[in-house]
Amino acid sequence: MSDIPQGIDNGTIAETSFRKQIETPERLQGIGISLRPIDGDDISMVNDRDFQGGYPYVGLLSSKYRESMDRLGIYINEQLVGYSVAGIFEQDGKKVGEVGMTHISPPMRDFGLGSVMGLVMRERLMEKDPDVLYAEVGDSTGKVQHLLEELGYEHRGKSSGAGQHPVWIREFTDVTDRKICTDKIRGALDERLPKIEQKQETMERKAEEVDKDNPYKVDVEQTVATRLATLDMFSPDNSVNFFGYTGGKLRLARSIRNGDHGYSIMLDVMDGDAETARRLLQDAGVEGRYRITPKHSFEKRRDVGIRITDNLTFDGATLTQDVQTLAKIGKQLV
Repeated sequence: MSDIPQGIDNGTIAETSFRKQIETPERLQGIGISLRPIDGDDISMVNDRDFQGGYPYVGLLSSKYRESMDRLGIYINEQLVGYSVAGIFEQDGKKVGEVGMTHISPPMRDFGLGSVMGLVMRERLMEKDPDVLYAEVGDSTGKVQHLLEELGYEHRGKSSGAGQHPVWIREFTDVTDRKICTDKIRGALDERLPKIEQKQETMERKAEEVDKDNPYKVDVEQTVATRLATLDMFSPDNSVNFFGYTGGKLRLARSIRNGDHGYSIMLDVMDGDAETARRLLQDAGVEGRYRITPKHSFEKRRDVGIRITDNLTFDGATLTQDVQTLAKIGKQLV
């Protein structure tokens, strides 16, 4: 794989920051949409609302972005109905812009809000004069791919991460090339907004449903139980990611320490401190069962703030509860 896709997760932090306050463009205000900066707590609230179970994907505290991270929430009738996270980082001497995550609450889908958020975030990235726009596409509907092709992205293989998602790249040769892309982004927005306006009344009514019970929620507890049922398939050198989220990883590994085939749960958190972790374990009544290791080596050129590891266990019946306990602690640490 060439250039930017190779080892993209190991990029360094770009010395760039996004403006913290924004004015929602009039073209969005006119169809009842408001954009506002949000923080990790807002994202956590949305995830807790839209996903079922101990879901630790929160805050998106990416080591790639840090101060160059841009997080916007999309509001309709004062209801937070989705968010998008983007950032600038450096890779191989190039300034790279990426929209890392966009989420729209299930009742608000099929209105085109995800495309609008993706375009708005890329428009903001273009303000930072990137050398490259990078995207990993996990969307199975083809909508994101169509949008990227419209903006001049090219397919460049697959990502090196666990998801092995298709990678799309838009490289810029000069200022004129950037302006061409920016104009395409704005043109794509202008094309999509009238379609949303036609559905504005329905969209505003649906916004009132985002806090109601959601049949599309991912049952994380069931997912944990299902994965635990495959434990006998583990090899001694393999571990399974129950949750791989930006900010940390929760893994379950099989061990043959001392010849015994037990299991070990590991929670790695990029940003976290041992004191807080110790307090959370104590509050959960499991402090004596876990070891806390600060500054544990995580991945290439990354540091983990802390690693929490349980004592080796041989009782598969307790694993589901143990994994759920660490998932909840992980959610509070990041």
